[in-house]
Amino acid sequence: AGHATGGRTNDLLLLELSGWTWSQPVTNGTAPSPRSNAAITVANGHYLIIHGGKNNFVLDDVHLLDLLTRSWMDVSLQSCCWCSAAEKASSWTCTVHAIDSQLLPVKPNAV
Repeated sequence: AGHATGGRTNDLLLLELSGWTWSQPVTNGTAPSPRSNAAITVANGHYLIIHGGKNNFVLDDVHLLDLLTRSWMDVSLQSCCWCSAAEKASSWTCTVHAIDSQLLPVKPNAV
């Protein structure tokens, strides 16, 4: 998720460390829309989490890429209703709690 000449992109690039070469992996599912300024992290060793960003307006969506299956998943923040008032004030904190309860307990070999 980044900004390139001519506009925002949703390109996913993989760096192969053994040869220091870049490739564009094939993924399943619907990738997030092009954006910039998104929060991105890895959780549970194999989930790439993308939250928010900008694309002519502020985005507040969450997408996960399972790095083992290379499948995109949308995450609904509706499950976040049980978060505390302080957590709701920070959508990122609430997002992490929602993802943790919905997906992260799944063992990687069970996906």
